[in-house]
Amino acid sequence: MKNLKSGFAENITKYLDWREAIGYSRATDGAILSRFDRYCSANLPTAMTLNREVINAWMDSETTSIQNKITAIRNFAKYLNAHGHEAYEYPSRGIVGERTPYLPYKFTKDEITALFAAIGKIKPTKVHPNMPVVLPAMLKLTYSCGLRPNEGRELLRENIDFDTGVIHIVNAKGKKERMVVMSDDMRKCLIDYDKIRKEFAGENPYFFPAENGCLYKSKLIQKWFKGCWSAANPSIPISKLPDIRVYDLRHIFATTALTRWIESGANIKAKLAYLQAYMGHDSINETLYYVHLLPETLLLNGKWDTLTEPDDVESAEVEVSNG
Repeated sequence: MKNLKSGFAENITKYLDWREAIGYSRATDGAILSRFDRYCSANLPTAMTLNREVINAWMDSETTSIQNKITAIRNFAKYLNAHGHEAYEYPSRGIVGERTPYLPYKFTKDEITALFAAIGKIKPTKVHPNMPVVLPAMLKLTYSCGLRPNEGRELLRENIDFDTGVIHIVNAKGKKERMVVMSDDMRKCLIDYDKIRKEFAGENPYFFPAENGCLYKSKLIQKWFKGCWSAANPSIPISKLPDIRVYDLRHIFATTALTRWIESGANIKAKLAYLQAYMGHDSINETLYYVHLLPETLLLNGKWDTLTEPDDVESAEVEVSNG
């Protein structure tokens, strides 16, 4: 977000980027936190901790849209606390319609197995006859490599090295690029998919093209994904099922990797640096978010020695890909 000048500017931008990445609009919170930034820049230029005094001073400076202000500042505070920063969570006091940041659904092993079994059984429709081929490959890649949903959906075929299993991600968050290394099983899966893809896509540059030659809309992928979730749980009414998003596959990739490392007795702080590089995070704090999603009993078994950085990004990618 441009023109932010206070001591909270960097974290406000990261929070809004994260919120948008998981599917929420940044408009409302963005407008409110922009006003908060202007207030702090003018009146509290040295403030860098979101404490009660800072929030109360800002609240007292404006008397309009109190409900939206409280919701936005609470959401921001929860994000900061989840990412290792100390922040005061302003009480909701029973506010009607209060929204909180989306929390990823934590799939069990049986649930993720059932979900992908349902994804593999979807039927073609007149409008989307290729979906039974495209969707399983796209979601398996998203899950197995911890990609952001758009990184898999927008992938170009020319950016895949089928011999080495390396994928060049060119449309990463913040217009950055990175290399991701697939497992051998995923590489073979994409080779098989590509053979079928050539029959309906020809020379289309997109690796997961829609029937019209363009990209599938993210909302359509989300709709099919949730439909598969329902199919995987036939005994549970749709209204009773936990809400899920394609982005949750990225979350479970990260938490699964961390869980595996902890159970093997690895130095988790050292491993975090590898996970950071593989997932394309700007800072280690973004990667630490996934640690907060792990059960406390599991964290007690982890080795938390001094954080080390990988020698280079390529080694980090191979480290994560190979387990």
